[in-house]
Amino acid sequence: MKYIIFCVISITLFISCNKSIQTTGTLEVIPVQVENATELDISQARLIPLETNESSLLYDINSLDILNGNYIIQSRKKVLVFDSIGNFLYKVGSIGQGPKEYTSLSSFFIKDSELYFHDSNIQKIRVYNPQGDYLRSITPLPKNPEDSLKRYIPGNIIPFGKDKYLVKPMYVWQSTDTPVAMVYDAQFNPLYKIKGLYQNTTITLKAAFAYSPEGKEEAICWKLMNDTIYRLEHQTFVPKYVPDFGEHSIPQSIKQGKSVDELLQKSNNPEFIARYAALVGYGHYDEDHLYFTFVYNRAAYLVIYNTENKQTTCYGLPHRLQDHYRLETFLKVTDTHIYLALDPKDGSEDNPSLLVFNKTSLVE
Repeated sequence: MKYIIFCVISITLFISCNKSIQTTGTLEVIPVQVENATELDISQARLIPLETNESSLLYDINSLDILNGNYIIQSRKKVLVFDSIGNFLYKVGSIGQGPKEYTSLSSFFIKDSELYFHDSNIQKIRVYNPQGDYLRSITPLPKNPEDSLKRYIPGNIIPFGKDKYLVKPMYVWQSTDTPVAMVYDAQFNPLYKIKGLYQNTTITLKAAFAYSPEGKEEAICWKLMNDTIYRLEHQTFVPKYVPDFGEHSIPQSIKQGKSVDELLQKSNNPEFIARYAALVGYGHYDEDHLYFTFVYNRAAYLVIYNTENKQTTCYGLPHRLQDHYRLETFLKVTDTHIYLALDPKDGSEDNPSLLVFNKTSLVE
């Protein structure tokens, strides 16, 4: 894991530093200055190196959960458990065709202290306890092409509110109404589609959905190569925030008439990477702050936007560390802490380190 993963494979993101927000209609326009950033005060963080051995190698950090004092990390198709100081403990689950195994890991989440592995290939959810012991399997309702809700196969699944799930369905080929997300009940029955964004015109990733406070039915999301953040309101994704990158914005002349795939291919160009910024990354939304990470010119940053006083602060890695470490785009926000990931740039295969800040040290 010696590189920043640019969604899907390479993409640039944006930076906004200590600037006020302007409002245009119902959209809040965020002025962006890519040249300025507040350095993260590493002295206020706890650095947790994640042990590296043949059994604990991480490709990248897709998700992080804290359970019983341990860190449970999803890295692509595997889930690994580390203790509070980064020692590797064990791996949960295994890939295979057996009744307790999975063939793909479409989504992973924890609910009621149980670990859920969703395999969209076989439409099974394998459930394990925190010690890694297999408990049971769940089979969501089978697809029904004649039903407007059940015609979709669940893809990414994330707990939503107290007893529901927010689900990104698998795309229905040539469909114009496959939604970006749907809501399912506790038994994985589809309840309704979320309106406003559809997959024939939108590419979103699991990381591009941000969920806010636990137990509340709120969410934000954004599209790849698009500078608009959408917020869930009344079962509809509504455009809410628009960053203005100034001279670093992708010109409409480049976007016009281009598919997302075409823009992603263009974003691999070194000149494009050095010049333009576009929203992507991990995000989180709570009662009065919006958090997200981004990359500009191959460097990752953290943005914290106060939705009450309309102030934005962005944080980057101190210059003295940039020759030795790379800040990953990974982000985890809890009620008390903010988790980032540092990757060594020495060419080794060592796992990243977690960089843990008390929330109050970064949130104004």
